[in-house]
Amino acid sequence: MHHEKQNGLPLSYQSHRIGFRNAFKMLLEGKSDTDILANGNSELQLNNTKKFLDIVPEADKLLLATIGKKFGIARESIAAMLRIYRDKQAQMPTEEMIENRIPIPLTD
Repeated sequence: MHHEKQNGLPLSYQSHRIGFRNAFKMLLEGKSDTDILANGNSELQLNNTKKFLDIVPEADKLLLATIGKKFGIARESIAAMLRIYRDKQAQMPTEEMIENRIPIPLTD
């Protein structure tokens, strides 16, 4: 796989970790199930990330290993998906403020 990537060839093996993260990002972006599956993610990845998304607000109270066992996702992927979720949450108020700001008229 390393040589395939190094030579710019398509990878013969898609990592489950990357697949879970990509499926999670796409879910947060509001992509449809069809789009996520068309992107190369499996049904398992899609279903497990949907289940994980339901418990994300309480995820800080749980151990990464516990979450991983419950959903069949590696701890590293859980941690990465929680980071993605927090980053998305941190961006939302800023985006809303930009969209809803009142233009200030310029005076000379």
